[in-house]
Amino acid sequence: MRVYQTIHKYRPHIPLFEARHGITDDSQLSFAELQALIIQDGYAAAYILEPALHGKTDEVFYTIWDYERLQFLWAKENGLNTTDLNLIKKAQIDWFKPDVFYNMSAFRDDQFIQRFPLPKNILKVSWFGVVQAWPEMQEDYDIRLTLHKPYLEIWKQKKLTSYEMQPSFCEYWDSLRKPEPQIDFMAYGQCVSGFFSHRNAIFEEMLKHHDEYDMQFYLQYKEEFAPLINVKFLRRITRRRVFPTPNIEKYARAPLYGSTLYEKVANSKYTVNAYGNFNTHFKSNMRLFEAIGCGSILLSENGLYPDGFVEGENYIGYDTVDQLIKRLPELQANYPQWRIEMEPHMDRVRKQYSKHNQWLRFCEVVHKQLI
Repeated sequence: MRVYQTIHKYRPHIPLFEARHGITDDSQLSFAELQALIIQDGYAAAYILEPALHGKTDEVFYTIWDYERLQFLWAKENGLNTTDLNLIKKAQIDWFKPDVFYNMSAFRDDQFIQRFPLPKNILKVSWFGVVQAWPEMQEDYDIRLTLHKPYLEIWKQKKLTSYEMQPSFCEYWDSLRKPEPQIDFMAYGQCVSGFFSHRNAIFEEMLKHHDEYDMQFYLQYKEEFAPLINVKFLRRITRRRVFPTPNIEKYARAPLYGSTLYEKVANSKYTVNAYGNFNTHFKSNMRLFEAIGCGSILLSENGLYPDGFVEGENYIGYDTVDQLIKRLPELQANYPQWRIEMEPHMDRVRKQYSKHNQWLRFCEVVHKQLI
């Protein structure tokens, strides 16, 4: 089975990735070299299918479809005289001749398969992991995959084929784990008010205790403003800043991605996990896998989790930020004991959601449709 897997770029990530590896307009890299480098660097590793991680590009061709430097290299090497990213993506599909088109960007690729219809023999699979009040239907796809279990019932009601598929643990994270991590409490991720005001409030309260611990929060946000006078022409000149809040502004560090992030997680005793505004009925995100995979004990909100994640075994739960803050002294003092007690349970869930098992799960749901 041949799979064409694609995802979109995350804008803050690409400049940091290129700076870390010294990639410039003068770099003499081939498409294959840059493709391998961005896979090895680890961004979105929990979602990349196993053959692509192992360099088996004849089985899974993985690309970031709107990363211009990467895609323009492919176009140049294949004699394609265009800078239209959609045309390059379509040309790659025609060249690779996949059995499966696995699109992790269906919600933001300007309706690619509607504008560039694929051959009927190609199975179209979409991924939708944005947790909001209602999922996108993506009706032109044969299969929908998600980590957010409540979406499955909604799609079922619409008679749309869908399956749960969680992120996975990457084997190379094992080598990053440290017997004596140095950072007490770490957190990372987006802080955008519309989707993450709940998470932002938790981080703001936590950071009030920044000076009591080695507390390192790597947060990605932008300044947000609200008008003092809500009258046309006066809104802009009378506006006030409403985000970031004081402690996030004072203590948050620049965001990290890929291998640099994983190294920092592996050097953290605890990783604080907080969810978006719409994760009230189900709890899953990449931090579950990245933290536990890198050996950091996860502090995560109580709720319904994917099968195998058990509070008190492979993560420590909390109901409110006040409850969590009260536990910080005990967690810091008793870290060695927590690590000893939880490690077997963390290892169990790592095996359950291994990269190989993720690939087997993908093959399972795809073969149901290919038969």
